[in-house]
Amino acid sequence: MGALAPSFQAFARQVAFLACQDQGITLALAEAPKMGSAWAQLGELVQQKAQQRYKERESRLAQSSEAEKKEQKRRMVLTEEDFVQMRQQKAAQLSASLPLHPRAGLLEFIHRSVFEYCTAQQLLRLLGDEADCISEEELEVLLDWTTETFPEVLMFVHEHMEAAELNGGSDRQEEADTDIMAQRRQRNEALLFDSIGRVLKGREAYAASLEYYRKALAIQEKVRGTEHTTTAQSYNNIGLLLSDQGQHEQALEYHHKALAIQEKVLGTKHVDTAGSYNAVGAVLQKQGKIEEAFEHQFKALSIREKALATEHIRTAYVYANLGETMHAAGRDGEALDYHFKAL
Repeated sequence: MGALAPSFQAFARQVAFLACQDQGITLALAEAPKMGSAWAQLGELVQQKAQQRYKERESRLAQSSEAEKKEQKRRMVLTEEDFVQMRQQKAAQLSASLPLHPRAGLLEFIHRSVFEYCTAQQLLRLLGDEADCISEEELEVLLDWTTETFPEVLMFVHEHMEAAELNGGSDRQEEADTDIMAQRRQRNEALLFDSIGRVLKGREAYAASLEYYRKALAIQEKVRGTEHTTTAQSYNNIGLLLSDQGQHEQALEYHHKALAIQEKVLGTKHVDTAGSYNAVGAVLQKQGKIEEAFEHQFKALSIREKALATEHIRTAYVYANLGETMHAAGRDGEALDYHFKAL
């Protein structure tokens, strides 16, 4: 059984990751055999091993002297079926003692923290040889959900990376640069850094959050270039964080960089471009530049009301910011109207 320990660890990581992709914490037991894991085939392996051991005993008995045969036969009363059943019972006991076990047709972790740790371990493997086990789009959806639902997963990844840096880091990236999977690994890394940055920002660890956002941006600029919409999103993430810290001039620089890319690549009527208009407007309002703020926010509102309708959450963000700007302008009645629209 000891030889199956690494297999169980890999199996637990796979189960956690697949459950996460399904936006849950459990996985249907029927999915296990599809993983190709030795642990998923535990029952079959135990039976095969038990039958092999039984045959070995029979073979040794056949080669013994008559006196030894007589003594062995007297002592060995188990049939092959009994022998297999005994081994399977031991395997079942082992399985029941582990932090992941079957229950009611599901594979279930005994504790949320075990699930989070296993998911984090699998995410870290996306920076290595398993970089291609999930598409970039699927990873982005998974990280968005994980950031909102299981932020501790990203904290496990963060702690692992911090520990690696304290221990002198590794040569993984240098090796990856000569690998055909280099860009995939780097893009995965940027998505992870961005998600960790969001979690740290939510916990008001602003300095650490900014560090991760800057790491993500550096990768995006290197891999995608300075005129890609994903790079623009990294600029906006940094801008929003700096604005929250009161560093409005620097925030505006990053938002303008994002806006320039989006206007060029997506056009001035795109909903993502509207997001940058809204972000610029919010910073301008904090600087007391009310008319300029209105100009950008009404642009954003016009785009999103046409493209997404008035009840979409992304339109609500603009209503909320306009409410703040109206209040700053002393137009409290209109401010209240926009805040009610945002609700």
